[in-house]
Amino acid sequence: MGAVSMILLILVTIFIPPVGVFLVSGCGPDLLINICLTLLGYIPGHIHAFYIEYVYYERREAGREGRFQAARAPGIYSDRVQGGGYVRIQNVFGFFTTVAFVVAALIACTDIISPRTPSAKVEVKDIQVVKGRPHYYSTKKEEYAHIRFSLNADFSSLFNWNTKQVFVYVSASWPSNSSEPQVLNNEAVIWDTIITNPSADHLQNIGPAAMKKLIKSSKGKSIDPSRGILKLKNQKAKYQITQPGGKLASTEGVVLKVHYNVQPWVGALTWTPQIEFLRWKKVKGGVSKVFGLPALKEKKKAAE
Repeated sequence: MGAVSMILLILVTIFIPPVGVFLVSGCGPDLLINICLTLLGYIPGHIHAFYIEYVYYERREAGREGRFQAARAPGIYSDRVQGGGYVRIQNVFGFFTTVAFVVAALIACTDIISPRTPSAKVEVKDIQVVKGRPHYYSTKKEEYAHIRFSLNADFSSLFNWNTKQVFVYVSASWPSNSSEPQVLNNEAVIWDTIITNPSADHLQNIGPAAMKKLIKSSKGKSIDPSRGILKLKNQKAKYQITQPGGKLASTEGVVLKVHYNVQPWVGALTWTPQIEFLRWKKVKGGVSKVFGLPALKEKKKAAE
């Protein structure tokens, strides 16, 4: 048997234990089996909780009692397996976990097949820069910007049968005043929301009345892409923004950006793509026009 065949046999034995044990037991030469089992001994034994057994049957003269000796890989549990029940349970559990992981991987891969074509349009409506204290006991005041905006977005293509919820947020980005090249631009989230699929409505942290209305809006549906359509007019930002220096007035080059994060039932979190990948497209639009923050309004001095 060539090196390629041996490698394939080892991989099959690791990831599909029953098939691997069947192939190993049918190969014949004891040397090949010992080599395979020795190589497997260097792989962490806790990947699958099972024994890889090649059984030699030996009869005793007195009582003709059978004994099974396992030619196992070094470093895996015990030197001898007296009963087959425990081993069979481990083999079944190992096979079950393998199948579960394979099915989960296939489910996660279906997201790549589903097209994603989100679009968004964000416009700035009103901006105010005011002074405030970072916390109650602080005597130092900082400058904070309050922004109102309008948002028309279509994230319906992000919802499929594996979508648990979509996290949408709007951020304000502006260049840093620092002359050091390693200092990145400033970016702060000003508004966010979580859009759930009907199957995940129970995860929403809302009141009973709002929950009842939400469930009623998509009764009988497991997927509701229409929830991904957002229409906000003159929306007040949830969070005010500032920067470490405390000075924010008259800042130029500010833009608003729309981002999203898809949280599936099975699979990895996916953020707003910076490049197009297969059927996943970048957000069409999603960036406002460049604007500047106004100057801080000073109180008029009383006439002397």
